[in-house]
Amino acid sequence: MGYLYPAAENSFDYYELKAGASMEIVKNLTAAATFWYVPDQENAPDVWTIEGGLTYTLATVGIFEPSVSGLIGYTEDSDGTGWLYGQNSYTYWNAGLTLAVEKFAMDFRYWDTDADQELALTSGPQYRTDERFVFTAKVTLP
Repeated sequence: MGYLYPAAENSFDYYELKAGASMEIVKNLTAAATFWYVPDQENAPDVWTIEGGLTYTLATVGIFEPSVSGLIGYTEDSDGTGWLYGQNSYTYWNAGLTLAVEKFAMDFRYWDTDADQELALTSGPQYRTDERFVFTAKVTLP
């Protein structure tokens, strides 16, 4: 994956590698694990992230196919520069409910992290690290 920030004052572009797997471990319960690695490059130091999640699909309610899910992740700046929002490492998590109808999905999710401040990346965008409740709507096209 590559991240491009064409409007940034200074170049903040970088790329990362991603590997992941998921499987149904029991009926209606899926586990997933994902690993990201940002190799040392001009605009980013060595950074690795690992996360795991669970999704449980509930019984259909009317036209809705509901599922509940949660995720926990950990990321670390391995060279200690504090590139990660001014910190060397942090843990993040979320939990939520997704309601799907055919190709449309609505997600209601609580996000949080153990990072304890609002930080700006050097010449990059602003990031908030406090808890949030987020609603997302998605349409999957054929």
